[in-house]
Amino acid sequence: RIENSTKFMVDGNHFRSDQTNGASMRNEVPSSTNPVFTFNNDVDTGMSRAAADELSLITAGTEAIRIDSSQKVGIGTTSPARKLDVNSTSTAVVVSGTGGGTYGVMRVVDTADTTALEVVGQRSDGEGALMRLKHESASPDVGDYVGTISFEGNDDGGARSPYAYIRGRIRGKSAGAESGSL
Repeated sequence: RIENSTKFMVDGNHFRSDQTNGASMRNEVPSSTNPVFTFNNDVDTGMSRAAADELSLITAGTEAIRIDSSQKVGIGTTSPARKLDVNSTSTAVVVSGTGGGTYGVMRVVDTADTTALEVVGQRSDGEGALMRLKHESASPDVGDYVGTISFEGNDDGGARSPYAYIRGRIRGKSAGAESGSL
């Protein structure tokens, strides 16, 4: 016990709170499954050093999230290849919200926060689900392609092959109002 303290104590190989579910810092070899920053009544849940310059969040003794030296975050993977890399044998990501109107349940945006893809689960007008492909251009012109939905798969040789696509194109424009076709 630290002098004049009833909040933290040194107990064996760890420095810990005297609270039942309090914090604990363990003097053990860190790993992706052995958290060294943990809790008194839950020592297999916490945070650890997975490898040099890598952080690991652990639940029930299993690595749940890895942050690597490039600040890439992996969920279900120990070597994330993207800023957020989710690997799962079931549904990897579920995005939900109230949706409706012009507000999408899920949006894919570029660095300027311009929406490229928007999926609306239920529109406010009751017309059901909607998927928008948005093309932002300061000077759209006749013949410009504004979006493509591609249907692809692997051919017999295992090579990626496009099977079919639906493409939107501007057909006419007048005073800032464009019309198009598929």
